[in-house]
Amino acid sequence: MSFALPTKTEDHKAFSATLSLDIHWEFVAPGAAPRDAAAVEKQNVLVRVPSALMSQYTNEGHVLFPVELKPEDLKSHFGGRAAFVVRTRISGRRASEPSNVAVVRVYPPPAPIADLAATVTQEAVELKWSAVTPQAGPSDPAAANATAAVSYRIYRAEKTGATAGAANATNAKNSANTTTVTPAAPLSELLGEAPAPSFRDTTFEFGHAYVYSVRSVVRYGATPNESVESDESNLLALAPKDIFPPAAPQGLVAVPVPATSNTPVGIELSWAISAESDLAGYNIYRGDQDSKSPRRLNQSTLLTPAYRDITVLPGRLYTYTVTAVDRAGNESPASEPVTAGISPAEKESSQ
Repeated sequence: MSFALPTKTEDHKAFSATLSLDIHWEFVAPGAAPRDAAAVEKQNVLVRVPSALMSQYTNEGHVLFPVELKPEDLKSHFGGRAAFVVRTRISGRRASEPSNVAVVRVYPPPAPIADLAATVTQEAVELKWSAVTPQAGPSDPAAANATAAVSYRIYRAEKTGATAGAANATNAKNSANTTTVTPAAPLSELLGEAPAPSFRDTTFEFGHAYVYSVRSVVRYGATPNESVESDESNLLALAPKDIFPPAAPQGLVAVPVPATSNTPVGIELSWAISAESDLAGYNIYRGDQDSKSPRRLNQSTLLTPAYRDITVLPGRLYTYTVTAVDRAGNESPASEPVTAGISPAEKESSQ
């Protein structure tokens, strides 16, 4: 509930003490006539907020007070209404006139999701869970015509000391290993809302630790008063690691080149620039008829898609491949091989 507190007495004088608050309420059956303030006040007082506690719920004269109702009451009054009236007090004998009657429809919240799971890919943390089925509609004809719609709100928090002991959900290439964690407060960063029981978080970063939860939202009508959000799902803690190698480089070509005044004869290698966003560089591998396996030619990762091999011998054929390496150290499969060599005639003509 939210409302503004009065600032003066009815005779326009300042208050002699901090106000306290009485809250009255009752359930109104589906289809029943609206209640007036006097009828609501005949019910039991929901809560009396003493003046010493008012500061906990007041900000610049505006009160925001949470009202907690029992789940069994919400279920048994599905489709009805809850009516609320408040009075402010200066003392036990001096109370304001009752407020207007605030009415809200009563809908039971959906059960929390219990099977939130995640798979990490190179592009996204892919979340999935079981779909939620809304409870059958109320008997109130005005509310029964509203078709219940379900959506899902996805929340995320950076993993902190409150969740540091949680196990991690591993990446797609490994088996899942998740655990339930209990942070100090409900997750508050809303990533988005999904119409179906799945969501792709493309804003995550490798090397960071996260906790995810999902809450279902059931809408019984068009207004916010006719929607209900569930409690949090099981909390999913994970620390995505980049284990995804880049794609193999394409377009490798090898061209014999003659010597110049500054460089000896060699084989010039070039290939297309890799489109990987986290590319760190390239490795060159060479094999020949005498080698059992190709060996890497470059000592440090190449930053550009070109390399000149000046260690070739005339009359021999060499087979080259190139790989891409990302910033996490993952190496791609080898490119398509190319074969080239320096003929003795080319060696002599270059001298």
